[in-house]
Amino acid sequence: EGAIPGVVFKVQIGAFSNKDLSKYFDNHPNFAGEISDGTQKITLGQFSDYWEADTFKKYLREMGVSDAWIVPYKDGQRVPIKDVLEGVVSQ
Repeated sequence: EGAIPGVVFKVQIGAFSNKDLSKYFDNHPNFAGEISDGTQKITLGQFSDYWEADTFKKYLREMGVSDAWIVPYKDGQRVPIKDVLEGVVSQ
């Protein structure tokens, strides 16, 4: 699959159990989602830079997406933000 190696940050805009957006996942590199427990978690963007992702998150919140938050992925797997943030803050 098109997983980017290393750490990337995406901005999650919501988790939906009643909307099926999976048909859009494959064709749009900056629009993605994953399904867990029957809930689709939708993300926008792929940023190698945390602060760029943070700026994008702030824009989305200003646009009214109050649930926007940053989720990190390492080698294509979602990981806890604390696992990758030490490297970001020390840069």
